[in-house]
Amino acid sequence: MMSLRFNSDGTFRVLQMADIQDGPDVREDTIRLIEAAIRKAHPDLIVLTGDQIRGYDPAYIDTFLRRRGEQPGTHVRAVTEIEAKIRGIKRHPIAKTLTKSQPSDERWMIDGIGTDSPKLVKSAGRNGSASKLESWAEAINRVTAASLLDETRQKVRDTFAAFLGPALESRIPFAATYGNHDFQCGILADEQDDLYREFAGCMNPVAGSSPLALEPGTFALPIEASDGSGRITMSVMMVNSGDYADTADAGDGNGRQSVTEYAKYAANSRGWDLADSDGYGTPSPEAVEWLKDVQRELGRRNGDGQAVPAIAFQHIPPQEFYDCLREVPAYTPNAVEGAREFAGHCYVLDRDVCRPGSRLGEAIGCADVNVGEV
Repeated sequence: MMSLRFNSDGTFRVLQMADIQDGPDVREDTIRLIEAAIRKAHPDLIVLTGDQIRGYDPAYIDTFLRRRGEQPGTHVRAVTEIEAKIRGIKRHPIAKTLTKSQPSDERWMIDGIGTDSPKLVKSAGRNGSASKLESWAEAINRVTAASLLDETRQKVRDTFAAFLGPALESRIPFAATYGNHDFQCGILADEQDDLYREFAGCMNPVAGSSPLALEPGTFALPIEASDGSGRITMSVMMVNSGDYADTADAGDGNGRQSVTEYAKYAANSRGWDLADSDGYGTPSPEAVEWLKDVQRELGRRNGDGQAVPAIAFQHIPPQEFYDCLREVPAYTPNAVEGAREFAGHCYVLDRDVCRPGSRLGEAIGCADVNVGEV
């Protein structure tokens, strides 16, 4: 893996790209914006800080995961189904079958497994062939899930190739962590990490390969001094900030939201995002402990044990972001209402603690739990 180093003038510039959130056919204006940002910033490193993948895009309707641990494609949101109809995207016939009741009675079998039209039919009986039959779930899942996920995996690869194109052309190294929508396409962070490493310039280390690489999306990138001594003078930390807190029952009891709730989504997309959740997630306990120790590791590598200055990038902001705000009456110009635990309170930037030119455009969507990361 290539090493990062300060420039001879003592600078090192990082370009952050957040929430690209696009499907396999990345929009041309997105690519133009990335190209313009690279031309303007002349970065030494690009960091992608989550939600690169629009996991709820209809392109992933067959393998969509509302929450980790679910069966792919079983709890597709109404907003995705509506958009799929508008765009003329149809679910794969096998994916439709997966979402229906799954009888395990051995008197039934699947005819046409692996084709576009599997059918549930009665078996010949308990004698002979009956003993060779497999359950509905086993038969369908084994043959079809892999092929559906292979298609999604290629779509994710195509998405990466599109939005990474400007960085690859400019030969600028990049690093990526994950947000709350990346995994929802059905390809989890560990696999996405492998896909990123297929592209030249990827700085994501293999998880567990060193004390600097804890897990997919949580790692430290040392930046060496400009004099070529190899001394680490700073580090860029990437933190996987999790996705969602524990799920709660919602909708019709099966995790579905009705079509009539589309208006709620249009009015408050964050509310929709968390409709069937207990809020946004947090970094893992291991990641919080790792943050305590990794700077010591960098100091050890320098030989003096001194903590190395660092900047951390992650998707879901910690609650301390609200420390940068000032609570004001609701009628205050440009005031923004807080989210979740901070709902019912309105805020503007606290200019005394924010950099000049800072701007608050929407509520800060942090987790409801403060895990002590900061």
